[in-house]
Amino acid sequence: MVDKKGVQGNLSYVTESGETIRPEQIRMQIVRTSEGRAYSFFDCNADKKELEEGLSNACFYAQVPSELELTLTEGTENLQGEAQEALKAAQKYSLSRLPKRAREGTNVSYRYALEARFPDSTNTKTARELTSILNQAYQSPLYEKDEKFFGETVYQRGNQYVHAH
Repeated sequence: MVDKKGVQGNLSYVTESGETIRPEQIRMQIVRTSEGRAYSFFDCNADKKELEEGLSNACFYAQVPSELELTLTEGTENLQGEAQEALKAAQKYSLSRLPKRAREGTNVSYRYALEARFPDSTNTKTARELTSILNQAYQSPLYEKDEKFFGETVYQRGNQYVHAH
């Protein structure tokens, strides 16, 4: 009900049990349930244990937020669900960068998959953090001098996965 001054009037209501509830009795808690996700697929000659240690150091030097959760998987053959869809997008992007005649019959594969989850964040922000980690890792002893980095970071925007720049 609005009074003559245009100010909201009585917002009380009565429950089924007959109890009157006034607005000042209601405490609302806003909970953000979003979680940013991004995936990187890449090659590295380091074994998984070395890579895990190197990624931990890379997180420190890249100053990523402690809330960022990483899951490293060796091999991409058994990925399912979102991770599988992200892998397909990464492979497609890698292929698109090859000369047209080199694409035919080429199967892109990666040794590692790295999933990042970032509570109360966006997919875009999560992808940026993941890219920072891998850039830092590439500058570490995990990679030989002049070794080329082969990999892609992707995240979901709308209904499709896009490449993170």
